[in-house]
Amino acid sequence: MSPRHSATLLFSAFLAVGLAACSSGPSNAQVVKAVKAGVDASGAASTSKSFGVKITGYKNHGCKKITGGYKCIVEIDAVYGGKTESSVNPFRLTKTKKWWVANPMK
Repeated sequence: MSPRHSATLLFSAFLAVGLAACSSGPSNAQVVKAVKAGVDASGAASTSKSFGVKITGYKNHGCKKITGGYKCIVEIDAVYGGKTESSVNPFRLTKTKKWWVANPMK
């Protein structure tokens, strides 16, 4: 294989990877950040605190492309009365120009 042919193949591979990365969904960190921001903005976190509930963690269980965004399954851990509880919830993530926005789904 000639050096020119190798360079062309290498460039094509990098281009394919780059384009795939551009069209991919949110990363785990982006999902957690968006869901946490949505919970904080909704007032649910402060309401929970007044009842003695403390949210201790978020974990993304994966996202699936849907019309208009991604459906992500997120586990939210909370402590209430010394006991840790977890709930698994679906969220719709949509991309704005600057960040991901999470909205709860039914």
